[in-house]
Amino acid sequence: MSSAGSITILFALTFIYAVTGAFSFQEVASVLKNTHLNPLIYLAMILLLIGFGIKIAVFPFHTWLPDVYLAAPSSVSAFMSGIVTVTGLYAMIQAFFVLSYAIDIHSIWVISILSVVNTFFSNITVLLQDDLKRMLAYSSIAHIGYMLIGVSIWTVSSLTASIIHLFNHAFMKSVAFFCAGAITYQLGSGNLNEMYGLGRKMPLAASALIISLLSLIGMPL
Repeated sequence: MSSAGSITILFALTFIYAVTGAFSFQEVASVLKNTHLNPLIYLAMILLLIGFGIKIAVFPFHTWLPDVYLAAPSSVSAFMSGIVTVTGLYAMIQAFFVLSYAIDIHSIWVISILSVVNTFFSNITVLLQDDLKRMLAYSSIAHIGYMLIGVSIWTVSSLTASIIHLFNHAFMKSVAFFCAGAITYQLGSGNLNEMYGLGRKMPLAASALIISLLSLIGMPL
């Protein structure tokens, strides 16, 4: 899946280079400011959306993420949730920022639809999970949807909010996965039905998990 996303992004970059003759952010932006809109730029934008959509698990390209997070060691899941997916989102924002000199991002209305679908689909699906790591995985997909809302609005304030939440999610979701790993290791299972009395058995891990989850839902402080 990652390779498919990378190839799609590479195709987009070739179209951008065909129009601008450059890869540097500054040079591409300078060319796009002073040229008429080329249809290849729209095609590049669509390919970037698909390619990065695979990388950051945007619906319907999200199917790999829950299985990978569940199967991987918890330390790897923490790394992927904290760095890999959010780095993809940041790269997408950077690329869109350069292309916005030629394209009105608000015209890419599909970003708004994807952000809403990501949020609702994941928050409903997470209620059906009985495994802690799989639940956290669907939570990550929902939070990507929250960040995409800021991208779809495309103002300084909304992008700032998305990037701030990007860092919050990277740190706190990593903490949550490390806690999930410790709990699964100690109990021998990640099944939520087998975690009754966890606060008494593992007070430190349970407390850290609660703090991370409160942060992810936006609780004050």
